[in-house]
Amino acid sequence: MRIPHLLFLMLTSLGLHGVWAQDALPTFKEGSLFIKVEDDAGIILPEFEGAPDEVALRNIEGLSGLVNDYDIYYLKHPFKTQSPLLENIYEVKFREVAARADLKSEFQAISYIDYAEEVPVYHKFFEPDDYRPLEQSYLPVINAEGAWDISQGSEDVVIAIVDDAVQLSHEDLSPNIWVNPGEIAGNGIDDDGNGFVDDVNGYNVAFGNNNPEPRNLNFNHGTSVAGCASAATNNGTGIASIGFNCSIMGVGASVDEGLTITNSLEGIDYAIAAKADIVNMSFGGRGFSITVSRLIEVGHQQGIIFVASSGNSGEDEANYPAAYPFVISVGATTVTDRVANFSTVHSSVDVMAPGVQIRTTAVSAGSGRYGPESGTSFSAPVVAGLLGLMKSINPCLTPDQAEQFLKETAINIDAINPTDAGKLGAGRVDAAAAVAAVQPTALPVANFSTVLPDGCSNDVIFNFEIDEEDVSGCPSSVFWVVTNDQGYTGTSTELNPVFTLPDTATYIIQLIVNNQLGTSQIADQLSFQPNVAYSLNAGANESLCLGESAQLEALITAPEDLIDDISWTPGFGLSNSRIANPVANPTITTTYTVVTSLSNGCELTDEVTVNVSPNPTTFINPNVAETTIDLGDSVRLQVFGAEQYSWSPGIWLSDSTGEVLFAKPEQTVTYVVTGFNSSGCSLEDEITIIVNGTNPLSINPWDETLGEILAPYPNPASERITFRADLLQSGKLTLRMMDIQGREVATLFNDQVGRSTFSLDWDRGSEPAGMYLMLWEFDGAVATQKFLLE
Repeated sequence: MRIPHLLFLMLTSLGLHGVWAQDALPTFKEGSLFIKVEDDAGIILPEFEGAPDEVALRNIEGLSGLVNDYDIYYLKHPFKTQSPLLENIYEVKFREVAARADLKSEFQAISYIDYAEEVPVYHKFFEPDDYRPLEQSYLPVINAEGAWDISQGSEDVVIAIVDDAVQLSHEDLSPNIWVNPGEIAGNGIDDDGNGFVDDVNGYNVAFGNNNPEPRNLNFNHGTSVAGCASAATNNGTGIASIGFNCSIMGVGASVDEGLTITNSLEGIDYAIAAKADIVNMSFGGRGFSITVSRLIEVGHQQGIIFVASSGNSGEDEANYPAAYPFVISVGATTVTDRVANFSTVHSSVDVMAPGVQIRTTAVSAGSGRYGPESGTSFSAPVVAGLLGLMKSINPCLTPDQAEQFLKETAINIDAINPTDAGKLGAGRVDAAAAVAAVQPTALPVANFSTVLPDGCSNDVIFNFEIDEEDVSGCPSSVFWVVTNDQGYTGTSTELNPVFTLPDTATYIIQLIVNNQLGTSQIADQLSFQPNVAYSLNAGANESLCLGESAQLEALITAPEDLIDDISWTPGFGLSNSRIANPVANPTITTTYTVVTSLSNGCELTDEVTVNVSPNPTTFINPNVAETTIDLGDSVRLQVFGAEQYSWSPGIWLSDSTGEVLFAKPEQTVTYVVTGFNSSGCSLEDEITIIVNGTNPLSINPWDETLGEILAPYPNPASERITFRADLLQSGKLTLRMMDIQGREVATLFNDQVGRSTFSLDWDRGSEPAGMYLMLWEFDGAVATQKFLLE
């Protein structure tokens, strides 16, 4: 008998472990919305994180006002997966979180917005540990042994576990952990071009690194889910698992060990980008999203099978992502085929599978740990593992065909569960029947087609051809051999490989296909001429201080008459986003992508990052424009906001690089201080000190041992003036020309001199008429003299 929902929650409050309490968890993410721009609107929104480009915003109807009114600080495409279904979708993050409904309504009122919707939040499905059946008794229930007689799975079939984490090092998972064939470990490069660096065994989208391992023992959910799907079997260790030899792709998608899978959507996005065959989603919630539905649809179009838990509410209701189209929704049963009392039932459920007291892998600080788990979180990966066996023996299965065979072979259990009849999908899965139904019944047919490259590359795609309506002759393995008479040989075991053909030659293509019924092969010829290698280089990354600009330049190796279009994105911070060499003046660190379209259909892409460092907030205390002192007095100056300082002019100061110093000027002077931070960025402030009692006509502290400064000649002067001094010793002499306010106009001389009569002829140039001061500095002594330009 199923426990009524209210009583179930009451029992939970008294101490039952791990219940997924739907009502206590958020359905949608705070401070976040998805928005979709109409496909035919021709509008590209200016992406930003932090401070937006106000000029770019003003060019888009209605956007600038919303950014300011709701404190929007993030506007970007949320997914790396490329598809026309997703390219005009953006995620918006805002600080006025209480006004989510208002912002959603305002976006929906804009003419070019197709829709605005909340971003759903998904949670793990946990259940209490209150059953004690025989260890792994669920495997005989689903006829696993019969399935293994036909197929024991293939490491080429990859099951992505999108969850909190997956312990790759677990003794019973490590033999089955996926190894990305297109990635070179540890080189810091995205070798396979899927948008993720060094994702050799999977990725942690929550922390932005290639390590999906649990951060501590509490990140246990995904490891237990992985063991249900494909723990290593027949290895003398731990447990058996329905997936047997199928590979596990670990996708860490939680920032903490709580119930919420915080980065589930990014995890699904990664699994699509990494080309998983099956994606298991043991999480869910009530929040429906067009955007998430589109993301899954894109994966489905690429041949990916999606499996999800129906939910653990014990009610008749739809949960997502399980209830989306193109997702196989799995409910939970006991080993006696009765609906588990916690399992969500609904018309959207596709099949049922055991989900009570499933013995599986658990996170361990040592060599390995195991334990029983209950919930639809664990019935779903049982089905994912079964689908792995089906794909292993028949790789040609489309997602729709796999679901069809799964349902057609399921055992109807409505009679055992009359109160839930019609809400249990096709029934409880039968592994042996499902695998038997998809095994090839005819010799494989060796047939293929080729897709020649456009003007950008020499990559030829070889597509294995099969009638999608009849996959009875699907091969379980393929082997390609491509050769030419100039010594080239290429081989592949992929169903649809890509070969880069280097020479102008006639290539011999051989395709050998096998299944358990036998082998077939075909050979053909291909005449191929390599294309001209065009390239695009956006240049080296730039580093700027805020307010500075950089000249970007896209270097294109292609004939000018072939170039149709050049575009940079995002466009904010650029002088012109449609030319090869725009000036960039971003307010935050920005990666610009340049795309060049050629008239032969080729599209070249590269990117460059402009790193923007903030300027220091340099200011002087006292925070006044000018201050007045009497001759002989001093003023204390202190500067804040930077790490290093330089004062100019450096005279009459106790320290010309100090943070706290004393100024004792002998005449009115304006001091300018420049503050520098660790990035080398600078900002200036200034203060004028007015000195009462100054006689600028004859301030000469030099004593007789240094010599005598002679009067300038002529004075006043019109075109040329001569400055003279009788120096009685050698030393460093500097002559600075100052205006009457004490600001430096020019340095006329700065060098070592000997004991002599010094003379300097200065041509006036463009200096305006007026009164000026000549500042003489000689071996630490200072003197000034006044002169007039007519």
